[in-house]
Amino acid sequence: MKRILLESRTLAYFAAVCHDRNLSVTAERLQLAKSVLSEACTQVEHELGLSLFERRAQGMQPNEQGLFLAKSVLFMQNIEQFALRVCNSPLNTLNYVNLQLPDRLWSSGINSTLAQTLQTCGRTHPDCLIVPELLGSDNLEEQIRHEGSQSHWRERQWFPNWPRLGELQLALYSDAELPPDHEVLVSAPWYVLSPKNAGYWPEQMNLEDLKQLKLTLPHMPWLLSQQAANFCLQEHLGFEQVTADAATLLNQAQNQLGQTCMLINGLLMTPHEAERWNCAVLDIPLTMNLALRTSGTHPLLRSFRQAF
Repeated sequence: MKRILLESRTLAYFAAVCHDRNLSVTAERLQLAKSVLSEACTQVEHELGLSLFERRAQGMQPNEQGLFLAKSVLFMQNIEQFALRVCNSPLNTLNYVNLQLPDRLWSSGINSTLAQTLQTCGRTHPDCLIVPELLGSDNLEEQIRHEGSQSHWRERQWFPNWPRLGELQLALYSDAELPPDHEVLVSAPWYVLSPKNAGYWPEQMNLEDLKQLKLTLPHMPWLLSQQAANFCLQEHLGFEQVTADAATLLNQAQNQLGQTCMLINGLLMTPHEAERWNCAVLDIPLTMNLALRTSGTHPLLRSFRQAF
């Protein structure tokens, strides 16, 4: 097995570029030369033997693999920054809160928001570590039912031997499946995107409009794919599911896209990505919710919700 050696600083530069998706923006924010950041990203790709970016005139656009790795680096940085706080200002007590979220929940916007939220919580509650639990299912309640009791699958996780102050749970739900103890943080509609060179495109699109199109469904988290495919089947719409992820399709050059009409949920887009496409929102009550459940009364739980 090949041994991979990457400095945490190199990974941090890589993750920062993934969050900003632009070398110039990241270089200005971190006060570094663009060449330093570019070399860090190239080194990570070389060591892993993976292509993690689409390099375009619009910036360094991370693909699905890049976004997944950036999220993992984010959690590493979270622990590292907590360790630095403890070393620089020894604290009398240490506590933790566990954060449950689906393994496949990521996008440029979600990653960036999560990074900013963890930093904010670290500043306001320096003695409390947020410990992530990545679960395989998009729907955490389904994961718990499949694995058995919560205590069963928690025994397989690593937790510090400190007081546990509460629990945060981020999950995706449709309107019909949203549990009553979850608060919706973001409710995102679906959009139909087409390349700019396709000409006129309406701001809203109804069911009759959709029946004139063949829709492309990119590779998405399971619940999003399920909702989109079920909707297309129910309404007898023409569609195909492709293996390319949403991040890759969103950032492909326009001349590579042909007559693509992509159906995508707003949770997977940022305004920067959407502005490069003709973008019509579905005039249909079909949404996906990013929801939060909290357990406990510690102020950190409220801080996380407000920051996110």
